[in-house]
Amino acid sequence: MDQEFQVVIRAPGDIEMDVTWRLREIETLTETLEDDLLELVHGDMSLVLDDRDGAIESLFSGIDLTGLFDVEVWRTLDRRRTKRQLLFAGVLDIPDSLSYDRNDGTASLQV
Repeated sequence: MDQEFQVVIRAPGDIEMDVTWRLREIETLTETLEDDLLELVHGDMSLVLDDRDGAIESLFSGIDLTGLFDVEVWRTLDRRRTKRQLLFAGVLDIPDSLSYDRNDGTASLQV
């Protein structure tokens, strides 16, 4: 994945994991405008992450799954990577948002 983007998962207990280098796929599933607020957009995103080492699975297995897991996708705006723009922010619906393919070594997240 191009390093102009950064994908971060924030877990309960102030745990933050930059998963940018793990990205295999990133897709927008749906996008809809609010009926009464034309500026507000709701969308879903699908991320497929490399999890051959089991780090993503262990992130979600060792923590109270009732807490909020935030996912943010950022884009860098300059070559020095000092200015960023938030492109997407969402919350994982645990455990329904997660699936693992141990044969392929991937973790899929629906945000």
